[in-house]
Amino acid sequence: MAMKLNMHLVGKIAIALAATLLSLVVLEVGARWIVVTDPGLSSLYRVPHPVFGWVLEPRASYRNTFLVDAPRVTYNSRGWRDVEHDFEKPPGVFRILVLGDSFMEAYSVELNEAFHRRIAGLAKADGLNVETINLGVGGYGTLQQYLVFREVGRRYDPDLVLLGFHPANDVRDNSIALERLVTEGLKVDSRPFLAMSSTVDWTITQPDFEGARHRYIVAKARRDSFPQRLVRQYASIRATGDAINKIRNFGRSQTVGDGQALGNEQLTVRNDIYPTDPTNYPVSFCKEPPEVTSAWAATSRILDRLETEIRQTGAEFAVFSVPAIQNVSPGAIRLKWIRPDDPSRLCLAEAPSHRRLKTVLDELGVHFINLLPALREAHSKNAWLYGADFHWNAAGHELAAETVSEYLEAHNMVPAEGQVR
Repeated sequence: MAMKLNMHLVGKIAIALAATLLSLVVLEVGARWIVVTDPGLSSLYRVPHPVFGWVLEPRASYRNTFLVDAPRVTYNSRGWRDVEHDFEKPPGVFRILVLGDSFMEAYSVELNEAFHRRIAGLAKADGLNVETINLGVGGYGTLQQYLVFREVGRRYDPDLVLLGFHPANDVRDNSIALERLVTEGLKVDSRPFLAMSSTVDWTITQPDFEGARHRYIVAKARRDSFPQRLVRQYASIRATGDAINKIRNFGRSQTVGDGQALGNEQLTVRNDIYPTDPTNYPVSFCKEPPEVTSAWAATSRILDRLETEIRQTGAEFAVFSVPAIQNVSPGAIRLKWIRPDDPSRLCLAEAPSHRRLKTVLDELGVHFINLLPALREAHSKNAWLYGADFHWNAAGHELAAETVSEYLEAHNMVPAEGQVR
């Protein structure tokens, strides 16, 4: 009798476990329709570097879940957002090297939608044997881009170097005084700067590599911990965590809908990620502050040195502007995180930073491709060019590539069909 009762109890337990397991499977499958597994952000995969400040983790792969469509972001074996490339250039190939910051890293779109891949696609459609190599890294300033070319980029023997310049923060990234107004810690202490004590000397400050490495080890241990791996692997666990966070952060977000300024979508802004930051605006002040004048002087010196070293390799050099959303879309100024304390100080429509960049490049004799008019024209026709993280979406990358390609062809900076210089 006892045996029969025990078997009956075991049977009930087995049925209960099976039902529980089935429920978990159904919950997991259902959760994957709502959230994605393997979430991440570029900042979690930036590895401290003694020269560059930081680099991207080789072979890392994640889904950028800051965005609704969660594009897959993967870095190649050398730690660049690109396919694999050999240093030795194949015969008959025209190589274009791309430098820049997060816009060129392009973690907001799928790889085949990124600027550098679209540039290659447009060239190949015209019958050109072109290879584009992307060395863009999120957070990089012009000095870091120069150092990457010096240490890595020139080894690819490029025929043309393109630099995507984002005036909204690239100028600030070249000035330790301006950078300290915005942030502290990793992006300041771990970033190299050009010392401006003299207009003749070329002295680069040393990043706090050991401090950055310690912080990275701690952050990586947390990222790779068992609980975090469970969250990344199982959508049901992540969905539960997201629900808890939404309850905790209730009232800390704002939703902005503006058909003319922001497209026919609603944009949810996380104020805990993007706080109000008027110090993003110095380059757009109608009257340029002395700190910005100094930052432009440093930027000019870095661009001059970069142009010289590119020319020494026999390659050509061109810079294209990467406009911020507030310069393209006047309605963006309504968003709390980019709303300045005193809008009257700003000349966003006049875009003084783009005029200043053109002046600097004209003085250096460097080709300048101003993308602002093209993006503004597209915006006036209700084109949606920016994503929820205020970086270009696929349409933004496509328009940028088309505009740059047109300039390169018009100025004979790419070879004619069947020809390689």
